[in-house]
Amino acid sequence: MPAPAPQRTDRFRAWVGVLIALVSILGTVVVWRASVESSNASDLTQQGTQGLILQQQKQSSIEAGVARDFRLFTDFQEHVMNWRLLLKQAERVAEDNPELAAQLRAEARRELSQARHIRPLIQNFDRPTFGDADGVVEFDPAAQVRALAGADLELTGLRPDASFQEADAAHDHALQLVGIAVLFAAALLFLTFAQVARKGARGVFAVAGVIVMVGAGALFLLVVVG
Repeated sequence: MPAPAPQRTDRFRAWVGVLIALVSILGTVVVWRASVESSNASDLTQQGTQGLILQQQKQSSIEAGVARDFRLFTDFQEHVMNWRLLLKQAERVAEDNPELAAQLRAEARRELSQARHIRPLIQNFDRPTFGDADGVVEFDPAAQVRALAGADLELTGLRPDASFQEADAAHDHALQLVGIAVLFAAALLFLTFAQVARKGARGVFAVAGVIVMVGAGALFLLVVVG
């Protein structure tokens, strides 16, 4: 003898009630994960911003130091070239005019003394030599900046771009989870309609709710695992 219709209806509503509870729990978990990802994205963005500011500050400090050194180097180069030039002039006149040669050598020593006084003030990575035979000293400010930046372990350890990329990824995950939470909310709505709808429509709403719930659950697993 078939069961009375009210009994089947009660069982149907009981199962739908269980599904509603399950969907509510899953939706709550998804919303919580979205909140966590959003918080992580905010923290990573702040971390990246702080790292970028510190990176720019340290880079500017290095460039300012090299610019200062280059101003000192200009004076250093002038004194070195004068020293070499005066020595050459002294050699040329040494036989014909020993007195002038002595004066030129004295001036050369003064130029060299001034160059030696400036050289320790230059604080770059490799202090300049006293040049070649013509007094030309090699000094590349751009190469000096790269060398100092590469030797700064704190500067090389800063990765603001990586923090921003991680922040973007966390933000994307948060948006995806919000979309999944909307799907769980839709499943909950369908199941709620299944509870109160008439006999013909409630099955349709229940099936729709289950399909949306399963789809949302699969998407959630893909986002979490991925």
